[in-house]
Formats: sequence, structure tokens, C-alpha cells
Amino acid sequence: MSTPKHSVQAMTAPREPPAGSTPDLVGSQPWVRRRRETCLFVLGFWLVQGTVGIHSYQQLGVAASHGFVMSMTSALLWVPLTWWAVYSSDRFPIEAGRWGNILAHVLSTAAVCVFRAAAVVLLNPWVRWEAALPGFGELMITSFHKNFFFYVVLVGAGHALHYQASSRERERAVARLETALAQAQLRALEAQLHPHFLFNALQSIAELLHRDVHAADKMLVSLSRLLRQFLESENTHEVSLSAELRTLEPYIEIQRLRYGDRLCVQIELPPEALPLRVPHLVLQPLVENSIRHGIAPRAEPGRISIRARLSGRTLELEVADDGVGLPEQVREGLGLSNTRARLRRLYGSEQRFELRGGEGRGCVVTLVIPRAVAEVA
Repeated sequence: MSTPKHSVQAMTAPREPPAGSTPDLVGSQPWVRRRRETCLFVLGFWLVQGTVGIHSYQQLGVAASHGFVMSMTSALLWVPLTWWAVYSSDRFPIEAGRWGNILAHVLSTAAVCVFRAAAVVLLNPWVRWEAALPGFGELMITSFHKNFFFYVVLVGAGHALHYQASSRERERAVARLETALAQAQLRALEAQLHPHFLFNALQSIAELLHRDVHAADKMLVSLSRLLRQFLESENTHEVSLSAELRTLEPYIEIQRLRYGDRLCVQIELPPEALPLRVPHLVLQPLVENSIRHGIAPRAEPGRISIRARLSGRTLELEVADDGVGLPEQVREGLGLSNTRARLRRLYGSEQRFELRGGEGRGCVVTLVIPRAVAEVA
């Protein structure tokens, strides 16, 4: 294998370092998670309403101080009732077939009317809403007329908050499921890739044992290094380009022992590309494809070039060979198809994967991914 000096520096460059859980159940009492904010909002809302109501009492000829007491007392009595409307709407939402919840709200509405009438009886000696209180039956009728519709509006607002929170929970649950599915598919693709490579490496060692036992032994050592790296990076979908080169190095050594002088690998990487993130094990199947389909079928020596280019907000990786070239009908094997699928899973529409014939002969594989510093160096 022929590797320029700057290539060795790229492969041995120093490492450079590169956002409360959400419940899974829908409608799981969002008011509990935001109870402080809800209470403060309700209290602030009714304080404002009480302040505005002072002017109405003044228009009736009530002194400002007396109007303040009457208006604020009436408004603050709605604070626990509003909180109960929000809580009961989330705890007992009105839905098809849930007649018990409807009954709960009917009883709550009746209880609110009784509560307001009782509050007038108990607090009137101090607040003096009425100079002379009527009978309790008349107070109940007045309370029903004043409070029934208003409490129903509060329950409606509570249901709106409930369904909004439920919708957000569903969206988060769907996002979590999509993420889990994508990770499972990536792990499945990587699980296919490892046995595929291992089978080819063992086949190469078996062939070499009949010709050069010492070289086969060195190949086993390189294979052991590579498998150890696989295990250490298990469940890692992205690494830095420098880490990817360290994983590729023992694989190239295995193939160099197998093909000898027939194989030349050149690595041309700008230093600023080394800390950037790339999919783990993205280069190995591309190099393997070039060796198997480009270099191996020909008798004369061949060359594989690995290059990286930075363009704006993207990183472009290229693996090119001067082998036999592409056949008339291209059929992608497991390595290329897995690489294409992994890129789609990791980057969606932000990636590009291209397989084309080289200038004169050979083949070039190009992949373009978003430019970002890897968290795993």
C-alpha cells in the first residue's frame, strides 16, 4: 500500500472534541406538571378582573374602598373554582361514551352555584354585597343565572387546554416512536454490515493460509483490532472522520496483506475535515466495493483514492478506483445498498449518494452529508 506522508498524518492526527423526561401517556394531567404556572395565571387573571370590577361598583355610587372589597372578594372566590374547572376538565374530559364524566361536570356546575350562594350568605356581613339578604332559595336562583353559564365557559376553556396538551403529547409520542424506529433500522443495517465484512475477511484469511502462513497470522491480528473497534463503538451511528480512518486502517492492512503490490491506497484529507462527523463504518464498504469489483478482477496493480472536500455547509467524501469500471447494468451489493439506506436514515434529504464511472475507467462513489463537528472524536 502506498500512502503519502500527509495521509499518515491524517490517520494519526490528535483527537479533537466536537440538547425532564416526557411522559408516554396521552392526557396525563398536564396541569400537574405546570401547576405553579397555572395557579399564578388564574390568580393574576382574577386580580385583573377584580380591579376592573371596581369601576362598575363606583358607577353604582359605591365608595371606592367598599367597591374594592366587594369586587376583589367576588373575583377571588372564582380562583379555586377556575382551578377546579381546569383540573376536572383534564381529569374527566367529556368524550363519546364517557357518561360518568358528563355527570361529574353536571354535579360540579351545581356545586359551584351552591358554593357561590353560600359564600354570599357567609361573607355578606363583612363584604356587604346586599343590605338585606333574600331567602336562600332566591339566592340559589340568582346564583344559577349568574354563575351557571360562566362556569360552563371555564370548563370549555379547560377542555381546550386538555386537548391541546393531549395533541402535543401525541406529537411527542409519534416523534419518539419515529426516532426509536430509525435507530432500530440503523442498528439492523449495521448488524447486516458486520457479518458481511467478517465473512469476506475470513475467506481472505483462509485463502492466504495456503500461500503465506505468516501473512495470514498478521491478517488475523489486524482482524482482531478491527473487531475490537467494532465492539467499542457499538450503537454509535456517527463518529469523527479521524475516528473513521482509524477504523478503516486495519481493514486496509488486511487487504494489503491479501493483494500485496497489486493494491495501492491513497488518502487525501484536509486537516479541517478530520473533526467533522461521518456515519460510522461508511468508508469500509465503499473501499471493499472498489477492491472486490474494481481491483480484484484485474491482474495489474490498481489504486484506490479516498478524498474529502469541504463545500459551504457540506462535507463531500469520495472513494475512487482505477479498476475495471462499471458494468452496463449496475447492481448494488449489500455494502452500497446499506450505505445508501443509512445515509437516508441519518440525514434525510440533506444527503446525496452517487455511483458513477471514473474518467477513462474505474468507478467513483461520492457521498455528501451536512457539515458538523462530531460529538465522538
